Amino acid sequence: MPPPRPLTTHLISPLRRPPQHAPHLKPRRAYHPSPTSALKPTSRTTYPLLRTHPSPRPHCQRRPHQKPYSTSPEPKHYTFEEVRDLSSNPSPKRIIIDVREPSELQQTGRIPGAYSMPLTSNPDAFYLSKEDFFDRFGFEKPSPSPTPSSFSETDSNPDTASRISSSPSPSPTSKSATSSSPFTQTLKDREAHAGLSSDGDASGVDSAAINKEAMGGGGNGEAEGEGVEEVIFYCKAGVRSRAAARMAREWEGVRVGEMRGGWVEWEGRGGEVERGR
Repeated sequence: MPPPRPLTTHLISPLRRPPQHAPHLKPRRAYHPSPTSALKPTSRTTYPLLRTHPSPRPHCQRRPHQKPYSTSPEPKHYTFEEVRDLSSNPSPKRIIIDVREPSELQQTGRIPGAYSMPLTSNPDAFYLSKEDFFDRFGFEKPSPSPTPSSFSETDSNPDTASRISSSPSPSPTSKSATSSSPFTQTLKDREAHAGLSSDGDASGVDSAAINKEAMGGGGNGEAEGEGVEEVIFYCKAGVRSRAAARMAREWEGVRVGEMRGGWVEWEGRGGEVERGR
């Protein structure tokens, strides 16, 4: 029988025990982003921005102070005194046109010597031919006087010049013999039907016949005068006359004016009134 071991052999110090290792595990690598990684430039492909609307061309751009019809002069603004002088001393080169409607003229009258050209009911008045204008309104369409250069060919041709010099000149009374009235029958009938003729003339010719006679208009509707240099429009308060002055630029070679105060100023300041029947 073996001898018993001492008690100390059964009590092994924990420090002297063999180490017990844990099972083999693969360590994990933790990702710690560096503080400078966000500052590193990234490679990206950039594309140019596409314009939805093309840029305007230089010649299509309008200047800030550029106005339409900038090449044409602005209509002249006539005062009450200037229109009164024109009405008292009519001239074939400057005519006054009333653009109100016939019903307005019947109620209030008009400036003596003024022609009637209703604008609201005749918006195409400025685009009519000379014949259509005369048939509709009864007076000649304003047009500038013919240039003297139109007679250069006649003067340069001696045969034509001799025939003209040998032809008898018309007598001063020949015009009055062929045309008893300076106003056309078309305008007489038109104004008599509308009630716009004056009371002082039994033939239906109003004071506008003074301008018509000075212009040399006969009964055939042909322009025989020296032409019109300027027209002055007026209406009730200046709205329609302003529009007429702008549209009258279709009459090339004719200056345009307007009376902004219109009939309200004319009647309020005691201007002479020509009333219908």
